[in-house]
Amino acid sequence: MFLKTLRNISTALKNLKIQGCSICFHKRFSIISSGQKNLPPRYLGQPSPFTHPHLLKTGEVTPGLSQVEYALRRHKLLSLIHEKAESLGTSDHAILLLSHPTYYMTNDIPFPFHQNTNFLYLCGFQEPDSILLLHSIPGKSLPSHKAVLFVQRRNQNRELWDGPRSGVDGAVSLTGVDEAYTTEEFRPYMQRFKGQWHFV
Repeated sequence: MFLKTLRNISTALKNLKIQGCSICFHKRFSIISSGQKNLPPRYLGQPSPFTHPHLLKTGEVTPGLSQVEYALRRHKLLSLIHEKAESLGTSDHAILLLSHPTYYMTNDIPFPFHQNTNFLYLCGFQEPDSILLLHSIPGKSLPSHKAVLFVQRRNQNRELWDGPRSGVDGAVSLTGVDEAYTTEEFRPYMQRFKGQWHFV
């Protein structure tokens, strides 16, 4: 009965021509994405549908995984936290994930980069020295949340040696997170919410 109802809802959404909606029959929740964001027509810090159309379809962050899939993963994590938070009587939470930094063998010779697997699982962003912040939205109950990505500022001199960076605009359009800022803006962003969240 439950699956039949979900299929009817899915059919109704298709008839309404709502695009970007994904209903997960086995996970019992749905995500409606905020719409396809246009990728900037330039190289980003990782393969994109613009630079590697033979590897990635439009809307995919990594091969075979779309922005909607990553949004579902973040939503599922916040749903699990919501279940535990009810027993504690708390409602405002934040999850902070750091990407791996670049490690160097000697001056300007880096080791091969491998992203933090938890960070990669939740957003698909493959650049070093980045921060993913998932936080509850004031006035709304979990699992409603905002995904914010803090990335390195674009720098032509460093990009000449290290390769291209996505920057703020590229990070939002590639990963589908709600907002992106430079890593220098992380501290002022967090000061706005000081004392309001329980960090996980």
